[in-house]
Amino acid sequence: MTMQEKGLRGSEKDFFPPVHVTDVISYAGRSERIKGFRRIKEAIKDMPGIQSIDDPIILLEGLYEEYKNHEISDKLKDSVRSVWELLDGDHNPLIVRCLFPDEKGEAQFGPRSGNVASVEELFCEVEKLYGYYDQHYLGKDIMPEIMIHRVIDVGNPPKEKDPFLPHPGGDVIPLGNNIFQVRATFGADESVQGFPADMWKVEFGTDDSVKLHQTIRAQKTRSEIPGVGPYKEISIPKEFQEIPALSNVQVLSIADACRRVTELHGSHRLEFDGTKIDKQEQLVVIEAAPFSIRENPREAIVDFISSKTKPITIFHSEQDFENVPENELLFAHLPNTYFQGNEKRPALTRLSIIAKERNTKLVVFAAGNIATQHAVRVLMDNGHLVIFVKDEKFESGEKIRVFAKKNELMWERENPIVLQNRMEGREIDRVGAKAFGLHKLKKNGFLTSPYFVIETSLFRRILEETGADNLLEETDITTSLGKIKEKSQAITKSILTYDRRRIPSLTEALLHTGGKEFFVRSSAPCEDGKKYSFAGIFKTASNVVPSDINMAILEVLASTVGEDAIRMARNSGMKPSQLRMAVIIQSKVDAKKAGTIFTQDNMSGNGDSMRIEAAGGLGETIVDGTAKTPQILVIDKKTRLIRQGDIYLNQGNVLTVEEAESLTELGLEVERVLKEGPQDIEWAIDPNGQIIILQTRPL
Repeated sequence: MTMQEKGLRGSEKDFFPPVHVTDVISYAGRSERIKGFRRIKEAIKDMPGIQSIDDPIILLEGLYEEYKNHEISDKLKDSVRSVWELLDGDHNPLIVRCLFPDEKGEAQFGPRSGNVASVEELFCEVEKLYGYYDQHYLGKDIMPEIMIHRVIDVGNPPKEKDPFLPHPGGDVIPLGNNIFQVRATFGADESVQGFPADMWKVEFGTDDSVKLHQTIRAQKTRSEIPGVGPYKEISIPKEFQEIPALSNVQVLSIADACRRVTELHGSHRLEFDGTKIDKQEQLVVIEAAPFSIRENPREAIVDFISSKTKPITIFHSEQDFENVPENELLFAHLPNTYFQGNEKRPALTRLSIIAKERNTKLVVFAAGNIATQHAVRVLMDNGHLVIFVKDEKFESGEKIRVFAKKNELMWERENPIVLQNRMEGREIDRVGAKAFGLHKLKKNGFLTSPYFVIETSLFRRILEETGADNLLEETDITTSLGKIKEKSQAITKSILTYDRRRIPSLTEALLHTGGKEFFVRSSAPCEDGKKYSFAGIFKTASNVVPSDINMAILEVLASTVGEDAIRMARNSGMKPSQLRMAVIIQSKVDAKKAGTIFTQDNMSGNGDSMRIEAAGGLGETIVDGTAKTPQILVIDKKTRLIRQGDIYLNQGNVLTVEEAESLTELGLEVERVLKEGPQDIEWAIDPNGQIIILQTRPL
């Protein structure tokens, strides 16, 4: 039934023609957002758990003409009041959004409401939007259309302040053929742009198979929900911070909805919020808009075949745009705090205009990922380059190197050394899995040995400078074992004979870390994961003095391209050329005893048991398997009782009762906090009796 069939009630004396107010089904305008509602209704019909917004209403151009001629007249109020009654505003707070479609049907920026709780507030919101249109779009080919719909819960019951309901909000986009990215947090869908959010990748196979992988499990501390007037920022209760915002079923359902729309109408981006309808959790699609993965133009990327290094300028607000220089290339970083602003698109337009006026080319490092491209597309449209850097943090003036690789724009820090206190926001692809794990331990309050990291960029540069990168790429397709061995030896030699003086100075980092001797450890992104292990393949150098560290670094890097590593990469479905290596320099612990904790004893096959192995000194003999008589304890994880082993102070035992109990609790706490399943933990006890974690990896 159309809205005309339902009936819009105006005053009997001056009835304003309902032609200026319509619904989604009857809409004949050019707004892609409204067309998207029709598309999603078609695509998701009969899909359980998914629906679209119920009966949005559009105020058409003719109603704006009444405002323009008579402001908020009685006629206009009658039409708006009819909308209020039609949507049952007395029982359902409303949201007012601008459409403002341009000639392409794309919505332009404008203010919007949160919870509109009275018809008088609705008059004010309509007046506010029309006033904004007059100020910014009058005289342009942009239509003054407005959409009104009911509020979706997204975090708290409408009109109530205190209760928090963990309803999700987020978006889903196509990444490629039948591959979709889903993001969600608790709260309104916009919150995934400026606050921590969970992320999944869903791949639909041609044989009806589905692969689902959660790529980010965020600690969701803050969000936004509709408030009275504007959206309000909230704190997410602790009990919801670490649980996924969506169930796997919901992830698959919303990804499938995006797939259906894409198959019917081309690539689309969906935005959704969650609510309870008839006691059932529902995901409500609030927008379905055309979406294309934008790429930097190839002709612009060619300029970076020879890498360019420049300091980075951080823009926190529009006022910082005045720092844009003239006639030179500028690296500009827009952090997450910038993208939380409600007027980011007009601000980015202004940045683009300023740069163009000053004949300045921008390489913009934008926080977020591919799903934020709609926010920075104005920069691309004006010939600037955009690189998405997720949550990476930069210091103003820090030198960044940008280079082209196979039609893709890449970046890295000129200084590859990362101190322990600067690990926050670093991607695992740059610091490797071991360093990433150490940072998570430290962040969660566990005691670790001081360390710093050399990012994977040093490995890449050495391969590039020596020409070994071409040899490594050849191993991707070489089938002869003899040829693989030959190329591996050549690459290894080029790394080991690299001029050690060209490695950036480690003096400051070593002083900051402290100690006289160090462990030099591998930290490959592919290492110690659930999918790949590479256990025992990469090198660790022990008891290294400062004068020998550079050589130890090269030895660790060389182990990345050893014959065994190349074979394991190929057997695991990886191309050897994809191998990367970061290096951890970790202060040696003056240990009186050390060993390992397996929070699940796989050797006994009993999932309810954990295993502790201990030896005197550094415990290296346990890790490499050469310990003659290590103490071995198998402990029941529930009762904490020992199933195997003797912890009393008899001859040959290493641990005291108290130490064994502390190690047991430590292992279980690491497993609980990291939420990555059973762990293999290396530990040491110093002369003061403190238990220090050297590293941990998933079993």
